[in-house]
Amino acid sequence: ALAKDLNITGDHTISEDFSGNINIENGTLTVASGASLDGNIDQLGAGGVVIERDASLRGNIKEAGPGSVELYGSMTGRIEEKDEGNVVIDLEKGVTYPGSIKEGGAGDVLLWAGVLRGSVAENGDGSVIVEDDVSHTGKVNESDEGEVVTAFTMIFESNGGGPVAPIHSFLGQPLGPLPVPNKADSIFLGWYTDNDSFINAVCE
Repeated sequence: ALAKDLNITGDHTISEDFSGNINIENGTLTVASGASLDGNIDQLGAGGVVIERDASLRGNIKEAGPGSVELYGSMTGRIEEKDEGNVVIDLEKGVTYPGSIKEGGAGDVLLWAGVLRGSVAENGDGSVIVEDDVSHTGKVNESDEGEVVTAFTMIFESNGGGPVAPIHSFLGQPLGPLPVPNKADSIFLGWYTDNDSFINAVCE
């Protein structure tokens, strides 16, 4: 494992275990899958911070530029985003993020998946968007022009057709145009919530 503090300009990837604080300017810092970082991240200017799936961070993230903070792996510290970027938490099922989140700019806090124990404070113009099956026991505070919105993920089964990516949407809001899969020698008639009887159609 490497151990030292780093001052970086431009994009950088941590691909092995690293111990030390990282200051990065005008670039995105990525902690790659399988790597760990024991230290704090301070990001300035364009760019963001990405903690990939199966990566870990034992430290805090402070992001002061227009980029986003994206957490897909494990982390024990707190997240602070001060500018236009979003904070995205999208963890594997059962993985817990115990830290707090503070968003002070125009971005949103997006809690897509995982178990969250800390508080969420959205003090800027953005919203807090929470997937309906996310387990979150901390306090959620929206103090400016945004709102707290419940979201859900729609997963599609094309029954032998081409793959269809899941989509995120919000309770009480129209879905908008839905994807149309391709299947040889077939005509697509629409999406249904009942895969066997095909009675309950999904409306856009």
